[in-house]
Amino acid sequence: MKLEGLPFEFDAPGTWGCMRSEKKPFESRWICVDEGGTFPPSGSGAGGMVAVQKCSASCGEGERKALREQILVEEGDWRQIDSTTMYAEVEAENEEGERVVRVALSRVFTPKGGGRVGVAVQLTGPPEQKKTMQKLINEIRKRTP
Repeated sequence: MKLEGLPFEFDAPGTWGCMRSEKKPFESRWICVDEGGTFPPSGSGAGGMVAVQKCSASCGEGERKALREQILVEEGDWRQIDSTTMYAEVEAENEEGERVVRVALSRVFTPKGGGRVGVAVQLTGPPEQKKTMQKLINEIRKRTP
C-alpha cells in the first residue's frame, strides 16, 4: 500500500483496506481494517491505525513517549525491541465482552527525504487474528529503516 502522507509503503493482507483520518496529533493517519471481517473488531474482524508524526533531529524520549501516549496501550506494557522500536501486546475484553488482542508498534526512522519520523501502529482484533496483525506490524517495521 502506498498511502498519501506516509513516507513508506507496506504490504497488507488481501482483505485489508485503509481510509484516511484527519485525527490529530498525527500529520498523517490511516485507519486500516480487515474488510473481510467486521469493524469494530468482532468475530473475524481486525483493524486499527497507522500514523506518522515528524519529530526533532534527535527524536528524544519525550517525543517518543508522547507518540506512545496516542496509542491505547499502558506505558508499562511496552517493551524495547531495539534502539528505535517499542512493541506492545495486550489481551482484554471489548465492550461486548469478547476477547480481543491489541498489538502496537512505536518506531522512529529516517525516511529517504531526510528528517526523523515517528510511526505509530495500533491494531485490535480477535485472538485468531493475532498472527495476521503481528505480520502487518513486522511488515511496517521492515519498511521503516
